[in-house]
Amino acid sequence: MIVSQDRHALARLMWRAGLIAAGLALLVQGPAAMAQAPDLSKVEFRTEKLGDNLFALFGGGGNIAVLTGPDGALVVDSDLVELSSKLRAALTMVSEKPPRFLVNTHFHLDHAGGNPTLGRGGTVIVAHDNVRKHLMTQQVVDVGSAKIVTEPTPPEGLPVITFAEGVKFHVNGDTVDVIHVDHGHTDSDAFVFFEKANVLHTGDLFMSIGYPFVDGGNGGTLDGLIAGDVRALALCNDQTRVIPGHGPLTNKADLQAYHDMLVVVRKRVSDLVNKGRTLEQVQAAAPTKEYEERWGKGFVNSQVFIQRIYIELSHARKKG
Repeated sequence: MIVSQDRHALARLMWRAGLIAAGLALLVQGPAAMAQAPDLSKVEFRTEKLGDNLFALFGGGGNIAVLTGPDGALVVDSDLVELSSKLRAALTMVSEKPPRFLVNTHFHLDHAGGNPTLGRGGTVIVAHDNVRKHLMTQQVVDVGSAKIVTEPTPPEGLPVITFAEGVKFHVNGDTVDVIHVDHGHTDSDAFVFFEKANVLHTGDLFMSIGYPFVDGGNGGTLDGLIAGDVRALALCNDQTRVIPGHGPLTNKADLQAYHDMLVVVRKRVSDLVNKGRTLEQVQAAAPTKEYEERWGKGFVNSQVFIQRIYIELSHARKKG
């Protein structure tokens, strides 16, 4: 089944059971999630201060970082298009100057949906090359039960500066490293490290609320996700605060635990795939069993997580 929606209708599809995590709910449940969609008009941004001039904003989609100061604000991710007016209002509460730069961690609309609104206001949008490529064309996310299709982003919402491997900003008294990860959550991911503040924004390479969704149809792989987390961990110390793509603020220890869980589960599923087990047999073996309490309460359940790993590893085995 193919579901083609405008961006307003699609955003409503991307919610689940009151969880403020647009996008990932749809990727698990598909169009049925629309029936449970909460009223976006009731969503308000919550702000958490991380330093003298660095803030985290929590709205309806992916988590946002804002570095303020005399050079103009640098913003990481732009949430859903439906929340753009509220995002603008939230930004005025933490920054005297309008956003000068917007960095997208990847192209999914719960992280880049607000791009056109900020772009029309003169914000310079910066992202990996593949973010621009995806946003310029019709976007398709295969959720298993359906293919969700969205139309190209308007020109004012496209990145005007793109990079292949990474880019550095020297603004507002900090150095901000934006680092691309090959084939992680998607083929367009980057994480963002604020050196002076010692804060890491991971995008959807890490979620503190549950198992990951790997968008295999758009270049995502579990191996790439694991490798990306290794690179992110190398920048952290015990004092680093971590802004995940979704979920509450956390730290290096939790990012390490997430990485370690991914490695263990991947190894278990791989062993079973190599023995010729079916998907149902792999799921029945419960390779995530001891992780359910910590990671099994998000919007990607263990069965979907295992299925995605199984499909990826099975394809790789056939190619091998």
